[in-house]
Formats: sequence, C-alpha cells, structure tokens
Amino acid sequence: MNKVTPDYSVQTRTRASSISAIVALALIALAVALPAFASRSLIQDMFFILTMLVLAQFWNLLAGYGGLVSVGQQAFVGMGAYAMFGVVILWGFDPVPSILIAGLAALALAVPTAFFAFRLQGAYFAIGTWVIAEVVRLLVAQWKAIGGGTGTSLPRSATGDMWFTGPIEMLFDVRSAAARDILAYWLAVVLAVATVAGIYWLLRTKRGLGLAAVRDNIEAAKSVGVDAARMKWLVFLVSAFGTGL
Repeated sequence: MNKVTPDYSVQTRTRASSISAIVALALIALAVALPAFASRSLIQDMFFILTMLVLAQFWNLLAGYGGLVSVGQQAFVGMGAYAMFGVVILWGFDPVPSILIAGLAALALAVPTAFFAFRLQGAYFAIGTWVIAEVVRLLVAQWKAIGGGTGTSLPRSATGDMWFTGPIEMLFDVRSAAARDILAYWLAVVLAVATVAGIYWLLRTKRGLGLAAVRDNIEAAKSVGVDAARMKWLVFLVSAFGTGL
C-alpha cells in the first residue's frame, strides 16, 4: 500500500516576516540610540509621538479589535496622571516607579466603569463611557491637594533626583533637565515596543481569535464556546491599564 504524502506545508515564518522582524529590531536599536545624536527638541517630539502611539494602540485594541467604541478613555489618562502625581507629591514616591501606580489606578477605575458600561450596547455604550468620564472629571476637580481641575507640576525635589538620571547625565554629559527628557523618552520607547509586541502576540492567541469573533458576531461567538463577557472584560481592563500608563 502506497503512502500518500500531502503536497502542502504549513509555514510559520516567511521571508517577508523575517525581513519585517529585522527592520523592526533595527528601528528599535535606532530609537534607543537616538539621544546620542539627536537634539533635545527632537527627543521631546519623539516622546510625544510615542505616547500618542501607545494611546492609539490601546484604543484600537478596544474599539478596532474588540468592537467596544469608548469615548471616555480620557478618564483613564487623567486618573493615571493624578494618581502618579498624588503619590509623588503627597507620599514622596519617585516618579519612575509611580508610572506603574498610574496604570493600577486606571485599572481600578476600569472595574466599576465596565460594570455599568457593559449593560449598554452600541452607541449607548459610547455615550455611557463619556458620561462616566465626565463624572470622574468633576470628582477629580475637587482634589485640591494636587491642583484640582487646573492641574499641577511635579516639584523640583521630586524630579531633581529621579531614578537613572544620574547615569544618564554622565553618559551623555548633559544637564539634569535634558537627562530627564532622555529618561522619559526611553521609558516611552519601552512602553511603545511592549505595547505593539504585546498586542501582536495577543491577537495571534486563542483569546485574540475569540475577541475578533465577539466583535464580528457576538451570538455566533457564543455558539462556538467563546466567553463573550470574559473577552470584553479582558480587553477593557487591559486597555485601561495601558492607557493609564
């Protein structure tokens, strides 16, 4: 009996994907080395671009892949910022590790937000998230210790001796203000790379496929065993945490 050999093969890596990976690694290396030859203004511009990229990636994860169109993501940005400033100003934390606290604060806000918002569908969900964001804005505006609705700046005592700024000053022979800009830029690079890579990985797992199924047709997704509620909670909380950072 002759054995039939299939005339097809499954490839997990193609030449195009290999080239894309090499280009991505080259861009990351260039981004890390940028402070060595770029002006301070360019570093500041790149920091802004990278933070906007991260926000766009998490909103796209929520609305583009999850089908949850939220217009209240500014609540998580604000909550993260106020939480970070709060622990730095009131408790004397270093700004660098306080970034993680910003994400956790946004995550904590996302739990009750999701509880109420997930009771709504479609345009009502979008309106509901906007209303919740407005409620958060009004409540935070009463927090006078960190500036209320007008905001505040980090005190010089907190930014003068931030983690890693000393080695950066010696490495690039720059003043403390420029060292803080470089540090903030590098943190933005790390966050942007982690965000893009993490979302890329998520969308290629079973959870990512389930998320796409829920977006396309929630009833059909449920019929094949996808836990739609769990997927919505997952993508909403992940998006809130990343947005808060």
